[in-house]
Amino acid sequence: MQRFALIATVLVLLAPAVAADDIVLADGKTVKGVRISGETYEVVEYRKPGVSTPQKVASSEVVSIDYERSSKSYRDAMAARDDGNLKGSIHLLLAAAEDERYGEHQQARALVEAAEAMVNLGLYVDAMQKFDELLELYPKTRHLGRALLGKGKAALRKGEFSKASANFDDLKSQAAAKGLGERWTLEAEFFALLTGEGSGKTAGLAAKYESLKGKAKGKYTGLANKCTLRIGKLRLAENDGSGARRLFGEIIDGRLETDRDVVASAYNGRGRALEMAARGAYGEGDAETANALYREALLDFLRVYVHYGDVRDQQPEAMFFAAQCFKNLGDGEVADAGLNSRRLLHQCKTEFETSAWGQEAAKQLR
Repeated sequence: MQRFALIATVLVLLAPAVAADDIVLADGKTVKGVRISGETYEVVEYRKPGVSTPQKVASSEVVSIDYERSSKSYRDAMAARDDGNLKGSIHLLLAAAEDERYGEHQQARALVEAAEAMVNLGLYVDAMQKFDELLELYPKTRHLGRALLGKGKAALRKGEFSKASANFDDLKSQAAAKGLGERWTLEAEFFALLTGEGSGKTAGLAAKYESLKGKAKGKYTGLANKCTLRIGKLRLAENDGSGARRLFGEIIDGRLETDRDVVASAYNGRGRALEMAARGAYGEGDAETANALYREALLDFLRVYVHYGDVRDQQPEAMFFAAQCFKNLGDGEVADAGLNSRRLLHQCKTEFETSAWGQEAAKQLR
C-alpha cells in the first residue's frame, strides 16, 4: 500500500501544472485558465487544458495578460510602484527583464514598464533608450504600440515637439500597416493634438478634442477621459471654472478605467477650479463659502500628494496649491495650517526646483 501511495504522489508531482494565465479582452471578457505559448503584435497564442491544438486571439483585442508565474523581481517592482517608489520599481523591473526563466513575453513586459516608469520619473533620455532596446530585442513584441507611444511621450515631456510629432506619426503609420488596432491610431491622434497644444497651436483645439472623444467614447474610456481632461484644462485657462470642474468630475467618477496620471491631473484640475471659486467667494465677502471651497480644493490636492506619488509630474502643482489652501484657511480653520503650508512649499522647492511650481514656492519662502 505504501508503494502505491508513493507512486500516486510521484504521478501528481510529475503531472503538468494547471494552466492559469488570464487574457483580458477589449470587449470586457476574460479568457481564464490558459497557458500563454507565444505573443507578437499580431496574435497571442495560448493553450487550453485538455485541448491539443493551440488557440489564438488577435493582439489588437488584448488589453492585458495576467500571468500565473511572474518573477519575484516583477512582483516586488509592482509593490514598489504602488508605494510610490518609482526608482526602486525601475531597478526591479530591469532585473525582471533580464530573467530568462519566465520567457521573452514577460521580459518584454518588464522592459516596457521600466521605460514607462522612467518617463513618469522624468528620466526621458533613459526611457527612450529602453524603448529602443525593447524594439531591437523584440521587434515583434505585443507591446509595440506602447513602446512607440512611450518614445513620443518622452520626447513631448522633454519639450522636443518635432521629435514627438514624428514619433506619433510613426505610431499612426505602424498601427495601420501592422494592424495594431484602432486604439493606437486614436492614441497617436490624441498625442499629436497634445503636441500641438504644447507648441502653442491652440486654434480650434477644444473642438478637435471633442471630435476625438466622440470616436473613443464607449470603446476606449481611458482615451475619452484624456480628451475630457484636455478640454477641462482649456476651460480652466479661459476662467470657466464651473465648466472645467464638471469635466474633471467626469474623469474622477470613471477613474477605475483611466490611467493614474490622467486621474491625478483631473484631481489637480478640479482643485484649481475649486480654488478659483474660493477666491471669487472671498472677494465677494463670503468667507464661509470661501473656506468651504478651500477645504474641498485642499482635499483634491492632498489626494494627489498622498495617493498619486508615482505620478511625479503632478506632484509640484499639488504641493504648491495645497500650500496655498492651507495658507488661505489659516490656523483658525485647520490645525497647523501655517506649518503645513511652509512644509509643502519647502518640499516643492527642494524636490522640483526646476519646475514652474518649485520656482513659485521658492519665491514665497523668501
